[in-house]
Formats: sequence, structure tokens, C-alpha cells
Amino acid sequence: MSDITLFRNGRILTSQGWVRNGSLLVQGMRIMDIFKTDETIDGDVRIIDAHGGEIVPGAIEIHAHGGNGHEFKEATETAFQEALNAHLYHGSTSIYPTLASTDLKTAEKVIEQTTLAMSHPGSPILGLHLEGPYLSKKMVGEQSAEHVVPFHPEIYKEIVRSNKCLKRWDAAPELEGAEEFGSYCIRHNVMPSIAHTQATYQDVYNAYEAGFTHVTHFYNGMTYFHKTESDKHEGTVESILTIPEFSVEVIFDGIHLPPAILKMIYVLKGIEKIAIVTNSHADMGIKNPGNIRHTATTMDAMIQIAVKKVGIQFEDAIRMSSETPAKIMGEHHHVGILRKGYDANICIYDTEANLKFVMQKGTIIRNDFPAT
Repeated sequence: MSDITLFRNGRILTSQGWVRNGSLLVQGMRIMDIFKTDETIDGDVRIIDAHGGEIVPGAIEIHAHGGNGHEFKEATETAFQEALNAHLYHGSTSIYPTLASTDLKTAEKVIEQTTLAMSHPGSPILGLHLEGPYLSKKMVGEQSAEHVVPFHPEIYKEIVRSNKCLKRWDAAPELEGAEEFGSYCIRHNVMPSIAHTQATYQDVYNAYEAGFTHVTHFYNGMTYFHKTESDKHEGTVESILTIPEFSVEVIFDGIHLPPAILKMIYVLKGIEKIAIVTNSHADMGIKNPGNIRHTATTMDAMIQIAVKKVGIQFEDAIRMSSETPAKIMGEHHHVGILRKGYDANICIYDTEANLKFVMQKGTIIRNDFPAT
């Protein structure tokens, strides 16, 4: 089979907007060119007919704990591959496995497995995301409370120094030592993110000054505006909104947050500061799972929810799932948009926002179009 693929008969979403009646050429793992006309290539070429659909960049999942019945915390090759398969099938062509608060031994195993998985040619993994253990004990949510601990500089500094796979680490900024933690992460190219917190405005501002620029599952696991018997107080949410430089990730399932709140975040932050995430666990990708923990919604389903329930334009939903997370994580030089020389991470949706096709680095993962 040829390693050259030509996409035709669909709108192509580029960083400059839609290309209509154009074509896109892939060779191997890369995009070779995007044409503004319907090109014909001589020789052994695989043709993908988009059937009038939308040819868009694959999603970048920056917060995912698992899928297909497995969690990344299992730290086995099988668990990783099964979870990755679930995300790939549903349109996430780049992934940051996420590990919630756990013991040090488990964390070391996950780091080792992530490093190994990233070494494989064509791996969709861009790095590891640690969600804890430096979180507020009053806002643990589904985290393991027994593993939520104060900052331990000797431990986190050793982990950051020794493991190039680590790209992001979440923490509650009100904890003693948070500013030092954030500054240390930034100096070693690890993005610190605000999470599971009761932070006040001053805590949030201090965190921003120390290098925190991102917020984990915005609104969830943090305080809102509230009042006591004698006073009224801004919450972490409002404090974050006062600093426009913060990017936020949002679970667009309509369950963690209702559509009206999702629309409000979209209006207030804009597409260049919002990343759609699934926050998925093992039940994601399983048909008719039993005890659903509201962590089973897939990326392509979230894009549909954004469009059909929240009222966001399809193009904006795609950018919030691809271009924006690529920029947040500093990977926008090779993923997140369709451009010559970039990774051939390509999805096709029909005009009703149904995912029909997935390619990851030149390999077809899913093709629901009829054979021609």
C-alpha cells in the first residue's frame, strides 16, 4: 500500500480558515501540502473521499486517565495501548496520559511506562500529566484523599529533574510552597496548573506571578462566589477570570457543567484560551458501561455537545480541541492545525458533526465511509 494519501471532496480547516474544493496530500507521517484546488496525483496514491464533510486536525487530549476498561495508573503496556486506542478511535490523535494522586511507587511505574510508550515510532503520547498529590484536602473530588499531601520539594524536584516525559503538574496554589513549586516547574519546562483548590484571589494572583498559567477542569474542584454570615467572597473561579492570561480546560460533556455555564466560559475566555478535555476514566469507549461516573464521554461526543447543545460554531469547537491545547502545551510547531510539514493527524466529520474518519501520523485508525 502506498504511503501517499490524497484527501478530496471536503472543506479543509487550516489556520487561515476553510479551504473549499481543495485537497490535502499526506506522505508517510507528515502533511506534504494543502491545495486550494481539487488535485489529481499520478501513481500509487490512496484516495480518501470526504463525501462533502469537514477535514480537520485531530484533537489533542491534555487530561485523560484511561479508556477501554483500563487506566493509565495500571502502568502496563496493555493498559496504555487499550486506553490510547479508545482515544484514537474517538478523534484524539495526541494524548497526555494523566495520573491522579497516588503513592510514589505507582507514580514511578507510570513515568517509566510513559517514557517507554513515547519512545515508540508514531506514538500519540506527547507527555505525562500529574494531577496531584499537592491538592486541597477539602476539594479532593474523585482523588484519593489518603494520597493528597503537602509539598515535598526533595521529591518533586527529583521527579521533575529526572523525567523528560513530564510536561504538566497540577497543584492547589493556596498550599504552603506552591509558589516555589510553580517556579521550579517553569524553570524545567513543566507547566504548573491550578487544580482542586479553595484558592482566594491573592492565592491565584501569587500563583500567576510564580508561573501558573493554566487551570485544570475549570469550575470543577474549586470554589465560586459565596457569602458567610458577615461578608461576601470571590471564589477561585472569579479570581481566575480576573486574570485574562490564564488558559482553562473544560469538560464539555454537559454534565460536569450545564450548557449555559459552558456558553458563558466560551464567551468570557474565547477559543484561544479554552481547551476541551474529557477527563476520561476506564469507562470511556466502552459501550453501555455499568456504573458510569460521568467520565465516559468521548472527545467527538463533546464536540457534538459544544455544537448542538451549547451553540458553538463547529470550527471553534475543533480549534478548542486541537489548536488551543497545542499552544497551551507548546506543541503548536507540529500538531494542532493542518499545515505543510505538520504531523498527519487528521479527522473527518460529516456536516452533522459526526466523526467518520481518523488518521494518526499517517496511519488510518478509523474509516466509516463506504468502500469505493
